[in-house]
Amino acid sequence: MSDYRIIGKPHCQLGEGPYWDAFAGKMRQVDIDSAQIITVDVDSGDYSVNSCPQRPTCMAQTEDGGYIYAMGDGIYDESMCLICKKDENTGARFNDGKAGPDGCFYVGTIDMGGNGVLYRLKEGRLCRVVEGVKISNGIDFSSDGKTVYYCDTATGFIDAFDFPSFENRRHVVRIPAELGRPDGLCLDECGRLWVAIWGGACVVCIDCERCEIIEKVSVGAKYSSCPAFVGRELDQLAVTSALNGMNIENGSEEGCTFLLDVGVKGRRPYLCRRDVIFAENDERRKSVRPVAIVTGAGTGIGKGIAYVLAGAGYDVAVHCNGSTEGAESVCSAIERDFGRKTQIIRADLSCFDGVQSLFDQFLTRFDRLDLFVNNAGVTKKSPFLETPEEMFDLMVNVDYKGAYFCMQRAASIMVERGIRGSMVLISSNNARAHFADVSVYGSVKAAIQKAAEHMAIELAKYGIRVNTIAPGWTDTGASRLDAKESTFYKVPLQRWTTPEEIGRAVLYLASEDAASITGDTLVIDGGALLVSDKCERYGFYYE
Repeated sequence: MSDYRIIGKPHCQLGEGPYWDAFAGKMRQVDIDSAQIITVDVDSGDYSVNSCPQRPTCMAQTEDGGYIYAMGDGIYDESMCLICKKDENTGARFNDGKAGPDGCFYVGTIDMGGNGVLYRLKEGRLCRVVEGVKISNGIDFSSDGKTVYYCDTATGFIDAFDFPSFENRRHVVRIPAELGRPDGLCLDECGRLWVAIWGGACVVCIDCERCEIIEKVSVGAKYSSCPAFVGRELDQLAVTSALNGMNIENGSEEGCTFLLDVGVKGRRPYLCRRDVIFAENDERRKSVRPVAIVTGAGTGIGKGIAYVLAGAGYDVAVHCNGSTEGAESVCSAIERDFGRKTQIIRADLSCFDGVQSLFDQFLTRFDRLDLFVNNAGVTKKSPFLETPEEMFDLMVNVDYKGAYFCMQRAASIMVERGIRGSMVLISSNNARAHFADVSVYGSVKAAIQKAAEHMAIELAKYGIRVNTIAPGWTDTGASRLDAKESTFYKVPLQRWTTPEEIGRAVLYLASEDAASITGDTLVIDGGALLVSDKCERYGFYYE
């Protein structure tokens, strides 16, 4: 198999370090010898170039979307401010590196005399984990965080270590010299290694259990240097390459970046944790952006909530089902007005697989979750005696089952990461009121509201708070709504709520100002619950 397309900057002097930026939805890589960082739109192949004061060799992201770079003489943050210096005695420069499961940054040096080192960046200091290295190169970590794969190109071996101890070193496979030398590497979702072969014009796939090469994929450049899975689904393999002194002839693909379909997806890269890589007294360790998911955020109440949260400093994942047009508009506004990271996630929350898909997509771009807002729901009216099974099933599946399992998955992410987060369920004043034609809608809203109270009890020990907001008539512009004035006889404040007001209520419930509020419901309906509907709405009125 050798089908590919070329993306990004052509003819890099030393193309390296491809990395999928899930926050921005683009790929980044470096051209080491040209001292450039290249940003690539994987879909179109277009690219932009930023010049660096030194030669960048690799990069990793922090949990808030920031970057750290290995440069000529040290490790720098995205503003090119120094984090720590390299030991001058361990080689001319850094080479390849990645973030580990522990939130540290692992990066090695080149020293053909064998004085190179693989380092761990932790608390602003470089600690040695592997010594006696000549060309520190490809590194990646198993999905369970127990094994690290690593190669010293000069040896020809891909090795494995126990992680995080870096003990029990063993050979996984030796790359035959006639094929080339192992360079950068990455793991796919099945736990197999993909290794770029320097001098071999290819990448190879290695079965780590059988310790053998099981596939070879050719590219159009002799000096292929580093692979990485990219794209929103992590279903394409990008492979960089280098000119390495070769002449550029007409049609030459040397130094280009190749995009391959290898029939398997990658796994999301680990992210560096600011509280791990920066020194304790470094202000940069504190600048973690909170992340929120808002379901049903393409229109109406969800749209207002997402916009308010972004304005308050949240990065926001915007969920929708069906058309993405509304979600695209929301995300564009968030990026334009606030410069926050955002993501469109399309998923059907009426089934468990859809819930799984929502969070699988979310975790390809974000590594933390501070706030989950369950806003998605179906609102339909029907007289009790005429309610069809299809309508009943739809509202129960989306408004109750979908909400229940979304909140379960969101809470699991918070617990796994030790985040004392917040969950807010958007219910309805129909959960307490008794209007006609909403026997199903009112029932499921009451049911999930009750479930949220139970969640609050069980999650309190993790510091996770669960609350509900119950809106009444809200000015979303939906065609199903009555004219405002026709409802004012049962809205004492004579006004409808706005989506932004509900967004500000969500923001309050997620804030430290509400640190003691959990298992509660905030009704925002202009006082409508204080008033009974007209009797004729229930069939009590006879002429």
